[in-house]
Amino acid sequence: MATIINGTTGIDKIQDGTVVDADIASLAASKLTGDLPAIDGSALTGVGGSAGTYSSMVATTSGTSVDITGIPSGVKTIKLMFNGVRLNTTGNWQLQLGDSGGIETSGYVGAYGYHSEPGWNLASGFGIYNDTASETKQGFIEFVLLEESSNTWVAGGDVANNARGYTFWTAGKKSLSSELTTVRLTTIAGTGGFNAGQIRVLYEE
Repeated sequence: MATIINGTTGIDKIQDGTVVDADIASLAASKLTGDLPAIDGSALTGVGGSAGTYSSMVATTSGTSVDITGIPSGVKTIKLMFNGVRLNTTGNWQLQLGDSGGIETSGYVGAYGYHSEPGWNLASGFGIYNDTASETKQGFIEFVLLEESSNTWVAGGDVANNARGYTFWTAGKKSLSSELTTVRLTTIAGTGGFNAGQIRVLYEE
């Protein structure tokens, strides 16, 4: 026969005159570990993943290229977000990746374009179509680590603009010499200047 009694510090279970369960208050204080939530519901342990870390906002209001640097070791997913980014001239953009040896400007395999039309291949970066100086871009491009041993990243995503009813897409792959540290937004031709907006990355381990 089991009886539940209310002790001075919590509730104990008594069976045949012997305490068979430790004080519940003490259990709650110590919490369970592993794949279960804490008894008091204050935290989950061993389940789910990191919510990710945001970089600071980086203004895209000057210069032909804008870098987000300091990406930490061990990152496996990066989302690059665009908030009203604009170039002061026509000409397509590109995203390039960098490591401890600097920005890599070759060896990219992929294509870019805009929906409803054929696209273009590009070996110098992940392209972003841009045909007028009045368009602002918003959306995100995602980079995912495909293979750690070769530092190979795949990319894909869309950005929309304020002037047209379709989106611009990009997709591809790039192997780096070492771990990724930098993402650069720049122009393919190396001309013009960014004059509006912001970019930011969300990275996850």
